[in-house]
Amino acid sequence: RAISIEELIEECSLTKIILISDIPGAGKTFALREIYKKLINQKVLPVFVELKNHSEKFEQKIENFSAFLADEILKFEKLQRNLFLKLFKEQKVLLLLDGFDDLTQIGRENCLKILKNFDSKQLWLTTRKHLAPELQKQLNTVAFNLVPLEKEEETELFSNLLASDERGIKFLTETLNAVCSENFIGNPL
Repeated sequence: RAISIEELIEECSLTKIILISDIPGAGKTFALREIYKKLINQKVLPVFVELKNHSEKFEQKIENFSAFLADEILKFEKLQRNLFLKLFKEQKVLLLLDGFDDLTQIGRENCLKILKNFDSKQLWLTTRKHLAPELQKQLNTVAFNLVPLEKEEETELFSNLLASDERGIKFLTETLNAVCSENFIGNPL
């Protein structure tokens, strides 16, 4: 069933690790960024990390995950680092890790070890669909998939974009109805 980002956040409020998986280009990063924006005022520090930018760093042995995040990934100065580590220890940091599939095999293995022992309130993770079954099993969680827009939703989206152009709306509606038996854009990236 399709739910909004707000409903997903509410539904997963007691879930420790939330996995979003889908095909390339489906909108996983976009969805995670929207979740990040919604979590900003939730009495936690949301931290968004694009794993593809740190793939090599995850290949090294990681003894202390919070210190690794503060020093190697976020590159905090001393005051920021101390505050981050304090909040992390108090489980007031909410991690949003984007692109597990972008890590190398060794990086994925190291990251998975960390996630299995992850001691925090909540973590969001995105990956491509082919890795989801193993992650679900290893992390004892469920994966959420993104739902493409329906034809009517696509038409509404383009209508809003072309709101001042009546001829454009008419042309778009006629074209979508005549040419497209399937969704034209799927997820709004």
